[in-house]
Amino acid sequence: SENQLIATLTDDYIDSLEKAVKWRSEVEGERITAVEIGKRAGINEATVRRALNGDKNSKTETLVLICLALHLPYKASHKIIDNSPSPLVLRDTNHQWYDFALQHLYAKTVEEVKDELASYGADPL
Repeated sequence: SENQLIATLTDDYIDSLEKAVKWRSEVEGERITAVEIGKRAGINEATVRRALNGDKNSKTETLVLICLALHLPYKASHKIIDNSPSPLVLRDTNHQWYDFALQHLYAKTVEEVKDELASYGADPL
């Protein structure tokens, strides 16, 4: 369950991302790969891999897209992104929108989230 996932997450965001991918794979009944995350998120597989492996240069937007592609519950996304080298900066209006998306739109596809954010005038993810 979502609560079990959240209970297992640590301050090591790479470990937490790994657990999140495993959780989503179990929920869907098939292994979710970096290729699949990339397809769902609309980003390059190499970018996904770098983020999953803890590349310090991964952008906040990339992590947001990965969390959305995995349909993670807000607390899980929040913990992962907050502990990453690229946390959300909530004084940034776009980051406020991304936080809103993680909190309220995570059940939707990334395409739907992007469309909705665009309708609010947020910079594209």
